[in-house]
Amino acid sequence: SGSDPNEGTESKCGKFLVECCYQATATSSCMFLTGAAQNYFVLKLADDVGIHLDHPFHTWFAAAVVPAFVSFLLTPLVALKLMPPESRTTSDAPKVAKQRLDEMGPISDDEKVFLFVMLGMVV
Repeated sequence: SGSDPNEGTESKCGKFLVECCYQATATSSCMFLTGAAQNYFVLKLADDVGIHLDHPFHTWFAAAVVPAFVSFLLTPLVALKLMPPESRTTSDAPKVAKQRLDEMGPISDDEKVFLFVMLGMVV
């Protein structure tokens, strides 16, 4: 995209992308009870004032999923309005991505092990 804060070109699309990524991270952290340490703190505070949840993981997710989904949808639109990128097209991105993947070469055995460990943890 050519965005580089050292060159003063962060408005090409860097600011927009960084803001969207930051907000998505914050939203996903709030969506899952295990997503951030403060979520357990809030659960403890609720328990201290007499609000006990029998199934806290399920209840937390059920309460957070709709606001999170709305946030995931609206964040790019709000960011687009507040900090519109100068460049909205990255026509060279597929070509550059293929070139960089070719430079990296095939997946190593260590990377395959890592991949299967991560998949095993998710599944």
